[in-house]
Amino acid sequence: MKNKILFYSILLLTFISHSFSFTSEVKAIKKEFLSKFSLPTDKNSVISAKVLLNSNKYALDDWWKAKFGANDTLEYLDFHGIHEHNIRPVGMQALGLATSIMTGVYDEKVVGKSIDEATNKTVHLISSLAYKHRANLEKGWGNEWQSALWAHYAGLAAWFLWDKFDMTQKEHIEKMIIYESDRFLTYKVPYYQDKEGKIVFPGDTKAEENSWNSCILQIATAMMPSHKNHKKWMEKNIELLISSYVRPSDLHRNQTINGKPVQNYNLNFSKKIL
Repeated sequence: MKNKILFYSILLLTFISHSFSFTSEVKAIKKEFLSKFSLPTDKNSVISAKVLLNSNKYALDDWWKAKFGANDTLEYLDFHGIHEHNIRPVGMQALGLATSIMTGVYDEKVVGKSIDEATNKTVHLISSLAYKHRANLEKGWGNEWQSALWAHYAGLAAWFLWDKFDMTQKEHIEKMIIYESDRFLTYKVPYYQDKEGKIVFPGDTKAEENSWNSCILQIATAMMPSHKNHKKWMEKNIELLISSYVRPSDLHRNQTINGKPVQNYNLNFSKKIL
């Protein structure tokens, strides 16, 4: 339990230091925590670490060679397209690597690559994803059905390694996150059936889709607390999350979330049980 508390404390400090300037006070506190911290050793944690390291090894060797080959020296990697099979796998690999590096799970002996090489390649993946988003590059990827999820992968990975990026790269990342978040400012959250009980999306509750769309708004609100759209992002984020787990009783629920009753979050669905 002590290790887990220290682990999550380090995560919190990392989030704080990446959201604002990397102050000497935060660095000192983080260093103190790290000196006392050791990774969890319970069975599930050990298995999870092995799975993650195996994924890292594949990402930095076979996958990297097959995906980029000799072109990995380009300033921005070529993904050979702007759709799901071009972008999503890259974002997922970047997040896996960034998580491993940031939490201290990364093991050079297991992966076969130095942590410096792993970090540089992860930064290369993330900065390329951000630059090639349409917020930064004409006719780039983004603004489609699942692109908010891909931007979330890249954005969260970037946040974990924030101090590794230069100012231009950070600007590209922020623009990508803002663009994909702003798409939901006037978004009408979809439901399986409407208030009249008419089935709108046969066989699709929209629960998973609404949940993954909320991810980009969560990273945006956490990273940019002073942004002009922060309040709107947060409200739509909560609306999407509620819709993912909504029940008929929520139509009349007075419990407040972020100062607003649940029933007032535009729950546009029928009270009839699915």
